[in-house]
Amino acid sequence: MKKLLTALCLVALAATGASADIIWDQSDWNNPNLDGFVNAASAFACNFDGSRTKVHTANDVTFATDVSVTSVSIWQTLGNGQAEGAIQAYLWIAPKTSALPTNASTEVNNAANLVSITNTYETIGGVTVLKTTASGLSLSLTAGSYWVSLTPRCNRGTIYPYSWHLFSADGVVGDPTPVISACTTNSTWSYPYAPDTQYDTTLQIEGAAVVATETQAWGQIKALYR
Repeated sequence: MKKLLTALCLVALAATGASADIIWDQSDWNNPNLDGFVNAASAFACNFDGSRTKVHTANDVTFATDVSVTSVSIWQTLGNGQAEGAIQAYLWIAPKTSALPTNASTEVNNAANLVSITNTYETIGGVTVLKTTASGLSLSLTAGSYWVSLTPRCNRGTIYPYSWHLFSADGVVGDPTPVISACTTNSTWSYPYAPDTQYDTTLQIEGAAVVATETQAWGQIKALYR
């Protein structure tokens, strides 16, 4: 009877929705010089002088178990105000199969990847930056490694970068952050500072590890009495 009660409790827990947890954390943006990479996609065509850009960064992440992703966040400098006005971003997630992505720019800079975002301010030591979050997601990922890119879609451009996607103060985890320009169709991902020191940009993912379903748990109960 004790085994049965314990097993029934497991069923109840498995059937209960879990609250969101931080399942990937490279959120420490307080690097000494507030350095980073351009990570912005103009809503318009690229100009030859670079005044409208489409540059995407990507972080590699690894999950030891299956997960459900509910939000993805990055941290940026305030820049020239374009990032603050963005209300959408390109969210691209793809399996990681090598040290650099091999996916085409059209897979990343694709209207099908647009999601709504919110922008909030964070201040440390008198320095204020922008936290950009895509929330309300419901993405199921199996255990493994992935490339994750969240790039704000800005309404217009100037001759200067919109903002910097800030480097993580925790250093590189896995492989460094590469970038791709989507002004043309290409698959050329690169490290901007190669061959010098490479960096990871900030990224935080919230969600939950996937637990056994009620059906799976009940199957485990029945196995106790076979």
